[in-house]
Parts: sequence; structure tokens; C-alpha cells
Amino acid sequence: MSGPIGTRYSVVVSEPGKDLHDGISNLHIMAQQFPQLEDTYKLGPKEMVVQIQAATVSYPDLMQTSEKYKPNRQYPFVAGFEFAGVILAIGDQVTEFTRGDAIMGTTKSGTLTTHTVVEEHQCLRLPQGLSYEQGR
Repeated sequence: MSGPIGTRYSVVVSEPGKDLHDGISNLHIMAQQFPQLEDTYKLGPKEMVVQIQAATVSYPDLMQTSEKYKPNRQYPFVAGFEFAGVILAIGDQVTEFTRGDAIMGTTKSGTLTTHTVVEEHQCLRLPQGLSYEQGR
């Protein structure tokens, strides 16, 4: 893959809220240039770049916005746990997937975005016949 992927848009939690309602008010959309894969961003051996097609927003996702959920978290961060998407690039030791595969998976955070980097073990192949929305 050559050149930048493009602008990445993410739902970012800028600071912790005292409670769930307060935390939700700290969600913002952030735009940033996603790095050029071959030059700037070096994938780990088992990492994959995924273009997110669908992601969930559920109670645990919203809980991430509150300081009561993980009080020692670094802010700002990209929210979200579950996703479905397409693999754009893979590390040199990824064995279960190839570029272009449709996958679904979970992470500790970082899925409410257009592109993310995940570890191979966090993903499953999206079953044929399931939409991205069903797979997330």
C-alpha cells in the first residue's frame, strides 16, 4: 500500500466525566491524517490496519467516558470496543488473515474510528452472509 490512507475520524474522549452523563458530554470528533504505512507507521509482527465499517456503541462504551470505569486511563483516547471492517495491511507474522479480508473483533478501546490498528488474536473472520453491522 502506498501513500497515506487519508484522514481518520475518531470519537475521542477528551477528559473523564464524573458520571456517565458528564462523560458523554466530553465526546468529540477528531480528524487526523493516518500515517503512510510503508514510511511512517511500522506494524508490529501480529498487527493489522483495519478500515472500520461498523462499530458498536453500547453501555460499556459509554462507561469508558466516566472516571469511575478506569480511573488511571490516559486522556484523550479513542472510545469503542467492538468493530467489523476490512484489513488494509498486515504485519509480517500475521497468519490467519490477508489484506482485503472482512473481519470482526474486540479491543480494549479504539474502535469508534475510521481506521485502527489491532492484533491478529483480537479478530475473527466475518462469516459469509453477515453484514458488517451484524458482525460488530
